[in-house]
Amino acid sequence: MARRARMRTRRTLVARLLLASLTAAALLAAAPTARATEESAGTRAASFLSGGVGPAVLSMGGASLALGRDLQGAAWNTAALGWLEGPQLTLAHAAFADETSQEWAAMGGRFGASPWRWGVAALYRDEGTIAGRSALNAPTASASAYDLALSLQLARAFGEHVSIGGAAHGVRQAIADASGTGLAFDAGVQARYGSFSMALAGQDFGGGMLWDGQRWRMPATLGGGVALELAPMGLRVALDYRRPADQTASVRAGAEWRMQDRFAIRGGYRAELNAGSDDQRSGPTFGVGAGAGAFWVDYGYLLSADGSGTHRVGLSLRRLLAPRMSGPQPVREDGKAGTLVTPAPAANAK
Repeated sequence: MARRARMRTRRTLVARLLLASLTAAALLAAAPTARATEESAGTRAASFLSGGVGPAVLSMGGASLALGRDLQGAAWNTAALGWLEGPQLTLAHAAFADETSQEWAAMGGRFGASPWRWGVAALYRDEGTIAGRSALNAPTASASAYDLALSLQLARAFGEHVSIGGAAHGVRQAIADASGTGLAFDAGVQARYGSFSMALAGQDFGGGMLWDGQRWRMPATLGGGVALELAPMGLRVALDYRRPADQTASVRAGAEWRMQDRFAIRGGYRAELNAGSDDQRSGPTFGVGAGAGAFWVDYGYLLSADGSGTHRVGLSLRRLLAPRMSGPQPVREDGKAGTLVTPAPAANAK
């Protein structure tokens, strides 16, 4: 009887996973074709949100919607936050060829022993200095520019197979004395069974930005992905499809091989669909990771079509708190807390 119940539960779970997969495919197919035409390109604010963060994810081509289990994955699909076991902290830096830079910090954890997880993050993009020009093309005072996003995330795991999450972003962009503020939202779901997982995620939708009295829409993106984790081999592979509202759709593929949670090698590729052969966003990606104890360091290198590259580095503290000991503490022979001492048996003991 128990065996039949387990078989029925397994069949129900497989059916639900299949239904979720078909629903995700239907939503992606129903979304309008995303081509960077004159009507759509440049019509959204806060485009810096679409660049992505996290060297581990980006070194796998940005494929992580169904694979993420940490703070870096939660930046792409908030449902990844639902698998956190304890407090984590991640810091990341990126330097771009145009002399701009990006800083990202995230922290998250679990609400006690509940299935709910929380996360906070900050993304800062230094756009550098913009040379000023008058209507007659004469030099004027230069202006500095920056972008900032502050995020609150919440996720919940339903057993061992499903996690859902959502996030809200407060966004600000500024050029000299002019600035705009706005709000955007994320939502995502992950489902996994055995070594297979799949996901659907929406990023930076809703809300909008008010700039100089004019309202701009956010760079909404819808994506879906599948992943396979072969734990005995230390191998993980992922495939994502992402459809932005004002840019070309893209396919991202990546793989990671990890050795005993000490060292990782990653590679991937991002392909922009319906884009020109000289599109700078398409290209291979590479990366490595290494860790000891609670610390883990990631490095990623993203190669563009013109041969230029972007370096990204990150540091993660995977356990902010020492694990609590369960059960009674060991007691020494003198009655004080400490290492338990077991007396050796007497020589004539039988």
